[in-house]
Amino acid sequence: MHLKAIAIKERLLGADDYEVALSVGHLASLYNYDMNKYDEAERLYLRSITIGWLEPFFIHSACYLTDHLTDCCYARYY
Repeated sequence: MHLKAIAIKERLLGADDYEVALSVGHLASLYNYDMNKYDEAERLYLRSITIGWLEPFFIHSACYLTDHLTDCCYARYY
């Protein structure tokens, strides 16, 4: 469902739109917290940051999530 929403938003709004960045970030959270797909989550978090780099609030939120993701990745090795 998230992938379909991202595809629709990219088609209608463009791949660099803030709404696309939010949807990509939401999918990253799903992969990280619910599916334990940490590598894919990190890739999506970084993509969402790249898309939304002009939005100060979005950058702050994405950086917080990326820092948390890093903590989760380290935790899985212990």
